[in-house]
Amino acid sequence: MNNDRNWKQAFFILLGSIILLVAVMFGAFLYLVLSPPESENPTKVEVIENPYFRLVTNKAGINSWIHKELSKREQKIKNIHYDVMVDDYIYVNGKLIVFNREIPFQMIFEPSVNQDKGLTLTEKEVSLGMLNLPGEIVLGLLDEQFNMPEWVTIHPNQHEIVVDVKEIELEKGMQLSLETFDLSKDKIELNLKR
Repeated sequence: MNNDRNWKQAFFILLGSIILLVAVMFGAFLYLVLSPPESENPTKVEVIENPYFRLVTNKAGINSWIHKELSKREQKIKNIHYDVMVDDYIYVNGKLIVFNREIPFQMIFEPSVNQDKGLTLTEKEVSLGMLNLPGEIVLGLLDEQFNMPEWVTIHPNQHEIVVDVKEIELEKGMQLSLETFDLSKDKIELNLKR
């Protein structure tokens, strides 16, 4: 009975770590893309009131960045191998090694731009081996067990994770918002403004 409990705790630690990793990677991606380049000879720029820029990317660009970031970091969680892929949904696939046996897991999220111009990840499926797990219970445990960044909110009963991109701290008072996150049209647009 104790081994069963340890196994369940390990799974929920894995699940929370992966969701946190996806949210932090998304925030880091935005921070790296939007950080101004360092220059030894700064030039003067005329400040225009409330300027904004539109950044456009696609699934291939996001996937390339995710794979670079995952390859840079050695996975710090023992006995877990995983990958994140953006296709028609956001997929987190991997294997959990328990008692020298590999157990596959998968989480599927549907991303959309919410009314606050942030990103809502709606849970479509959470499975471990052949079992489909109830999303509201898994997300509820994650919400209770993990300290997510302030800009990530989990709503277990709605089966969703909300990433408030406006709250991600960027340099020099810049603020980010999402305009489009349409995976079926392979179009992701972000606005950057002061």
